[in-house]
Amino acid sequence: MGMEIKNRVDNLERVALEFEGAQFAVRHVLANLLSRLDRHDAEECLRELQSTGRRHGIELGESRLTGYLDELEALKVASANVRKVGAPPLRAVS
Repeated sequence: MGMEIKNRVDNLERVALEFEGAQFAVRHVLANLLSRLDRHDAEECLRELQSTGRRHGIELGESRLTGYLDELEALKVASANVRKVGAPPLRAVS
């Protein structure tokens, strides 16, 4: 029984780390895209998402809302960092 619990804990840890890695990838993609927008448009987009999260906070629950807003803040910082190194502007692809 003890080994089964250890295996389950090990599997949960592996899955949590994989999820965290996926979350970092999504954050980097979105930060890159936001950094290519006009700064005002990017900031407005993030403000609208924060507002939407707060409006649905009761449905999300306190912990999810905290995570949601924290992730938006991390995305804002990440996009500012990408902008500093000079991401090229978005262009239409046909």
